[in-house]
Amino acid sequence: MVGMKRVVIGAALLILLPSCLLFAEIQTIVKLNGDATLLHEEDAEFSLLSFGRGRLDLRSVGNASVRGQLQIDTLLSDEIVLDIPRAFIRVRFPGFRITLGKTRVSWGEGFMFDAGDVLFDGMSLMANLSADEIKDPTDWMFVPYIPLGTFSYIEGVLLPHPTLSGASGQVPVSVDISRVDTGVRVVTKLLNHKIEAGYLYKGSAESHLPYVSFKGNLLSLDWHLSSSIAIPFNDPGREEIRDSWALSFGFFRSMSLPSQGSFAFRFESGIRPFGHWNEVSPSPEDSLYGLYLYPEISFAPSDAVTLFLRSIVSPIDGSALSFAGARWNIYQGFTMSFYLSVMVGDEDDHFGWNRRGDAALTSDMEYIYGSSR
Repeated sequence: MVGMKRVVIGAALLILLPSCLLFAEIQTIVKLNGDATLLHEEDAEFSLLSFGRGRLDLRSVGNASVRGQLQIDTLLSDEIVLDIPRAFIRVRFPGFRITLGKTRVSWGEGFMFDAGDVLFDGMSLMANLSADEIKDPTDWMFVPYIPLGTFSYIEGVLLPHPTLSGASGQVPVSVDISRVDTGVRVVTKLLNHKIEAGYLYKGSAESHLPYVSFKGNLLSLDWHLSSSIAIPFNDPGREEIRDSWALSFGFFRSMSLPSQGSFAFRFESGIRPFGHWNEVSPSPEDSLYGLYLYPEISFAPSDAVTLFLRSIVSPIDGSALSFAGARWNIYQGFTMSFYLSVMVGDEDDHFGWNRRGDAALTSDMEYIYGSSR
């Protein structure tokens, strides 16, 4: 019954969207992917995983004061599964701006590890290593923004985390005001260095999360440093606050090669000074060790071909997830990609052998097309 509902909803959207496009100037982008993955299972067995993905991205154009965006993602297998990662309105008023809807606000700095991202847990090990943005979580939020100068602004955020209930799951549930996430950050620039500081009251976890973040350039390297702590709202203990301390540091360098192409490397570290610095068996489920590393190297011999190698390394338990990829933009909008991922480590480590997906080979075909009106 649930599967049938999803199919009906998907069909309704496909019918209604073309008529909606007639009422406004809109940019339409469609992305279609077909994936086939050979997975290594336990006991040296293999399985084949294949599915399709689609994204319909509708963006308003032609109005500098009001912007809207709607993204609809589909996962295509025996059913149609729908998700809406973005659906927001952004309005520019004299002297301030307001965003309302499902979107993303990036606090702090970091590609893989970002201790300043107190909104979406930037220290988590969960990431899609095949994507251009390996972390892209979104949520329903209200975001006021006030510019303070050319490079300075103050930004607030309110995340109510709405839910649905009722027999059909279609009735919005009111949220206790104490459970709403509320925060503010201030961003400025000093001597060509970005300085950011903010605070989030995380009502869903009943804790206070202050953070600071810095970004600059040194010897042609773009570097960043962020730090945050979590203070429980009720009976905060010294050890609990100490154990929550998180740091992230990283640098990035991109350069053009003398002959042709480009080369880039990135290195980031996620640090919990009072986390586990000795191996625990089994390893913690997420980022509770004292140190994690993220190295990345990419090489583009031409505008059409990109090769990259990414790894998430847990040095304390001696495990790692390595991910190698190759993308070939054969025709305009059409790209063929191949990815190989391998886990190295013991069975009870963060990453290890003899588990589902400890090795995987994926081929992906992607086609992007669209129009603007």
